[in-house]
Amino acid sequence: MTDRRLDVGQRFRKTDGTGMVFEITEFVQCGNLPHVRVAVVSNPSDRRMLAIDALFDRRHFAPDGDGLRRPEGSGGRLRLAAN
Repeated sequence: MTDRRLDVGQRFRKTDGTGMVFEITEFVQCGNLPHVRVAVVSNPSDRRMLAIDALFDRRHFAPDGDGLRRPEGSGGRLRLAAN
């Protein structure tokens, strides 16, 4: 079993060569699937919703640096267990 943790403020870089970095802004449920809302770091008005599984798919995303901007207080923690 793999333990995966995400926090608001955590950053992920697209692995497609665009250099886009996304920052998690909140956690949402879409049906029974957990998703995150993210903002493009270079253009915070560009907001998107992604399935959490997509963030852990290294064909699409990788943690940016240490992957975490440490915001004041931890706005939202999500712990997922994967089979």
